[in-house]
Amino acid sequence: MAENRRDILSGLVTLFQSISEIKTVVRHYADDFDITQYSESDLPLLAIREPAETPEDELTSLRAVMNLELKLRLYFVSWGYTPTSDYETLMKKIRDKAGSDFTVNNTAIAMWIREVSPVEGRLPLYWVEFGLVCKYYLDQTAT
Repeated sequence: MAENRRDILSGLVTLFQSISEIKTVVRHYADDFDITQYSESDLPLLAIREPAETPEDELTSLRAVMNLELKLRLYFVSWGYTPTSDYETLMKKIRDKAGSDFTVNNTAIAMWIREVSPVEGRLPLYWVEFGLVCKYYLDQTAT
């Protein structure tokens, strides 16, 4: 097990890039992601916001566990006045992909989607936000 957040984050990018319908997966640090840097051909795009970390304080063992709390935002184009069911297919594929590899290729103890926002945006650009939690062991020899 890798025991560090960089491996988990790069593993998440690889994991979500394997969804063929998602054309672009990016990591970013800014509070507001600048989608204007991307063209319609780059969409659907999944933006992974660099996360906050919190220690797991209900442990009885001596090994430290960290919770990595991520926000994923899926941008997509829909030319109707209301988004079509295409985004539902993408959301299901993201959920299924997270569930099929919940250890993020053995870099985490567990991963789960905690929340999904309603569809936001306006014609033609819409987005949905996912709250994702990864739990992993902290490599205390490297701190």
